[in-house]
Amino acid sequence: MKIFRGLIVAGVMAMGFAGVAEAVPVQYVDTYTPTAGVTLSGNGGSYSYQHDITYPTAATNNLVATIGGVVTAGAGYDALTDILSSAVLTLYFTGTGSYTNGKFDLFLDGTKEGGFNFAQSIVINDSQFDIGLITNDGLLSVQIMRTNGSGTATFLKSVLNVSGERNANNGPDPQEEVPAPASLMLLGLGLVALGARRRKAA
Repeated sequence: MKIFRGLIVAGVMAMGFAGVAEAVPVQYVDTYTPTAGVTLSGNGGSYSYQHDITYPTAATNNLVATIGGVVTAGAGYDALTDILSSAVLTLYFTGTGSYTNGKFDLFLDGTKEGGFNFAQSIVINDSQFDIGLITNDGLLSVQIMRTNGSGTATFLKSVLNVSGERNANNGPDPQEEVPAPASLMLLGLGLVALGARRRKAA
């Protein structure tokens, strides 16, 4: 009976170690590059596009997924197993004339997020927009609308960098239910100790 109880305790402790090992860091970097140069001149000129971190098939999108520190081909955001904690959107421009004196409005999923001055690179982090726009479906619709300024601004590309954890939501991933090495070692040590105690008692 004591041996049976000891096995149960060792098994429970091993499962605890395995549970701790489930969550791994993830990072998704989606780069959107228009197929042709996009110029924004005058007032009211606009351009719309979409970021996709669910492994996009569009030729304009290039997604790099890093899971547990390893670049993983064919992987993408999964709302059932991933929890996103941070996001950064970076826009890249070039232009002619005094385009950097111009301004534009940024819309994400149809909602205006603010006005910005043109620059070669503009960084917009999740303190300036709701990361929940991405967590729903892994998609982020973007619209750039020029509001004023002279010169011609050319939109080059957009990079969405999102980080979080995998298997931190709704339990473990069925494809990764392999016990962690620490849990197997703990269970093995428990069995050895129980066997030694039984031989001593005999």
